[in-house]
Amino acid sequence: LSCRWLKSPKFAVMASLGAEVASMTRDTAEWKKRCAMEAMRLADFETAAAEVQRAIFLDRKRSDLFQLQGDILLHLGDVKAAQSSFQKSVMLDRSSASSTRRLVWVTVVEGLREMKGGEFHAAMTRLRHVEDNGVALYLQAVCEARRDNAEARDRALRLVDKCIALDPSCADAFVLRGHLCLSMGNRSEAKSAYWRTFELCPNHPHVQGFLAQLQKEATKLYEAAFACVFKHEHDRALDCLAEALDAAPKHPQALLLQACLRRRLGRFESALGDLEYCSSFCRADLRPQVLRQIALTYHSMSKAFFEIGQFQNALTAASEALTYDVSDHAMFVSRGDAYLELADFEAAVHDFRSALALNGEGQQIKGRLAKAHHCLGASFYNSGMFEAAVVELTQALQHAPETEVLYLHRGHAFMHVHAEEDAYRDFQKVAALRGEHANFGVALQAQFEPQARMAAVVGQPVRPSLSRHPIPIDRLLRKMEDIRQQCFRD
Repeated sequence: LSCRWLKSPKFAVMASLGAEVASMTRDTAEWKKRCAMEAMRLADFETAAAEVQRAIFLDRKRSDLFQLQGDILLHLGDVKAAQSSFQKSVMLDRSSASSTRRLVWVTVVEGLREMKGGEFHAAMTRLRHVEDNGVALYLQAVCEARRDNAEARDRALRLVDKCIALDPSCADAFVLRGHLCLSMGNRSEAKSAYWRTFELCPNHPHVQGFLAQLQKEATKLYEAAFACVFKHEHDRALDCLAEALDAAPKHPQALLLQACLRRRLGRFESALGDLEYCSSFCRADLRPQVLRQIALTYHSMSKAFFEIGQFQNALTAASEALTYDVSDHAMFVSRGDAYLELADFEAAVHDFRSALALNGEGQQIKGRLAKAHHCLGASFYNSGMFEAAVVELTQALQHAPETEVLYLHRGHAFMHVHAEEDAYRDFQKVAALRGEHANFGVALQAQFEPQARMAAVVGQPVRPSLSRHPIPIDRLLRKMEDIRQQCFRD
């Protein structure tokens, strides 16, 4: 009988009418939804609530209608009813991310309201239903922390760590972690948490007092370290500075003093690390001091390399020092010394001149400049550039006028350019400085033996030897005879 009824024309008509009615119902529900949204736009939330309720009555399987109803109820201030609507929306469509976010938000707000009312147990029960939400985990940790017992503090610490893992930018979570670590006696972890809070929110009210206390402790330890420096107790000073920086890792004065001590002890890499870290956060008025310390550290590195004979490394370090400070003549002197050892005499002359311009009274600088000109003159002489050698040796004599070897070598160069009278005056000066007037001819002849070498400084012969360009012996002998006659007449 039922099969005949399903096949009858009446059933077909009724089925067609049912489909038409269902379509009309869906269309009406959509129209009511639009009416509700328009009422929301006009801030008429009562009318919007009535229209969306009619839409839900017509089609109870639409997730978006319950979500809209929840939004309207939130505007009306009915949080519990909104939470119920969002739950129904999520049940109808679990893939709806917007409904899930709204449900989480409403649940957190309701839990926070219960916490403000002192209903911490009810808030914990409600918030446990929220998964993978940093705010919900933070509020649960707050509820646990209020119980004030060891087990509750352990649970609170685990919850706040989960919150930080989900949201590393939550400053309040780090504050709570700091409080929990302090209550558990873990001062180091507490300081770390408070400093992290300071980085995220420098004006956070809950960390200002604690950080101010740490800053005072660090300053006292810095002053103690400074006093140890004057007593030459460097190891004790470094211990005080380590404690100061443990309390306040961004204490610029402590970092500068630690870098200075490490530089003096030859720990250059550690010193540069301290200065680089300090420069990343220090105030503008401290930046010149940081740059000065960086320059001094590289300068000390240069001198250390120079002492062990690594002249190229010494040159590199001195050049790096001069990129940070070009007002210190000692840094130009160090780089000039390195250039001199590497036989780059022109560069050495340039650096020594720069040093002399910064410190015009420095006799040691003048001696180095004379040596650089002497070396350059010797290199010109040994290359057959005798006129250039005369110029360089003359400049050397301007800075070291009583140096006999300079007169002797310039006399050699003068004879090669056929300036015998000038050579004669230089040789006379050599004899005067040696006190050998009586044996001047013998001394002069000894100086012109083919095996003689032109030395830049006493004890440091310059390569190559003078014997490459010996003075013609016949002309030398004639000149020596003239000199002997002059000596006998005197």
